[in-house]
Amino acid sequence: MAKKLRILHAASEMVPFAKSGGLGDVAAALPKALVQHGHDARIAIPGYRKAIREAEKHGLQWLPNPMTIEAGGIDHRIGIGVLTGHGVTTYLLACNELFDRDGLYGPGAGSDYEDNCRRYSVFSKAVLALPGAINWVPHVV
Repeated sequence: MAKKLRILHAASEMVPFAKSGGLGDVAAALPKALVQHGHDARIAIPGYRKAIREAEKHGLQWLPNPMTIEAGGIDHRIGIGVLTGHGVTTYLLACNELFDRDGLYGPGAGSDYEDNCRRYSVFSKAVLALPGAINWVPHVV
């Protein structure tokens, strides 16, 4: 391999932490495959209630300094959970008012939370801020 790349993936779900369809499977498999080829691939997912509970079983650690992400004039405190023991470094970006809920995208099948636009806008901004918070600069996001 000519060059080892640093790659930050972002996904709204990832097996075994949160899954509603095929995205969760691909989001877990692709970074692992890149790591096996020698790259430093990592992934960030939202810190859903279910995801945090599952990650805690696998040794989730919280970084001491949360990020503050502004969206629409509101500051959101984002905790950064790190999990390293399952083949790829995974970051859970936790914001209780946005992700501490029973469902991933809505309260039940076929329904959406009314604030999903805000939830995933904040998540996207947090993903872009994450490299600075962990002092790691990816080549590709």
